[in-house]
Amino acid sequence: MATEKETNEWNDYAKRQQELFRYGCENGLIYPIEIDDDFMERVRNVYWGGMPLVVVLLCERICNGFCYDRSLFMSFGFGDDDFQMVYATIDGIRLRTDYIDEYRECSEEEKKKHKEHCYIERVRDNGSVWVYEPSFGLVYQKELYEQMEHPVVNRVKTKEEIVNSYEYLDILSEDIETSKYASIVHVPFYEACLKARQPFHMDALREELERYKKEIHYDGLCVEECSNMKRMGLKVSW
Repeated sequence: MATEKETNEWNDYAKRQQELFRYGCENGLIYPIEIDDDFMERVRNVYWGGMPLVVVLLCERICNGFCYDRSLFMSFGFGDDDFQMVYATIDGIRLRTDYIDEYRECSEEEKKKHKEHCYIERVRDNGSVWVYEPSFGLVYQKELYEQMEHPVVNRVKTKEEIVNSYEYLDILSEDIETSKYASIVHVPFYEACLKARQPFHMDALREELERYKKEIHYDGLCVEECSNMKRMGLKVSW
């Protein structure tokens, strides 16, 4: 259980974060990824497990809690801009009172990463630096993000390291003509997420999901696979 001091620290953080978040949104220093047309177009044409990265990045249930992988996904949207992946301890995780008991039970080695977060910093042509936050699909001016979260950087991964990594190259090598059949399993999950609602990106997620279904002729794929399964004597559940 959190102490009174820990509870007060969390409440102070939450108040500061709320005020700075409102200020950032009102002054164009925080915005959702979907208003960046170039970014959206790039991640729309890269695939992971049969789904376009744009759909994955707009879905909170697929991103929140998976910052390492989703930061990598975001890197596909930056074109020729320089960027780096940042691994840091941030207040939003460090001060959370609902993590206190879990943290205390960790080994010393586990504690080093327990409060770590991962995000991407993108350097634009004008020299400005923007933090792409994978958990909620939002973009922050770096200076404002640092005021909000006070990140203590543990390590960074450069653009060169990222684009030459196995994970990055593996995503680039995906053959959507083959992997699109996995959408028969994945699409219903994303549609269920739309029904459950989320705080950001609802309209954008719905639009991108429908766009993708049309591109791969999703209804036709379902009919095709249904016929194949019946021919093999398998039970069809959709």
